[in-house]
Amino acid sequence: MFKIGDKIKVKPIEELEKLHKTDSYDIVKGMLKYADEEGVIVEVRDEVTFRDEKLIGYELDFDKGFWTWYSNLIEKV
Repeated sequence: MFKIGDKIKVKPIEELEKLHKTDSYDIVKGMLKYADEEGVIVEVRDEVTFRDEKLIGYELDFDKGFWTWYSNLIEKV
C-alpha cells in the first residue's frame, strides 16, 4: 500500500495496454498516455475488488486527480 507523498511511476505502456485490451481492470484509453510518468500520491481513495483482487485507488498529482490509479497500475520510485 502506498501513502500520501509517496513518489510513484505508472507502469510501462505494454502493461497498461494489456490491461486495457482485456478490460480486466478499470483502465481506459485516456490513461495510456501516462505510461512511465512519475508523480506523487496526493490522495488515497477507497479499496475496490476486481476479479477477487483487492486494489487501492490513488489520486496522482500529474493528472490533477482526474483518474483513479489502482495499485496494480503504479510502482514506487
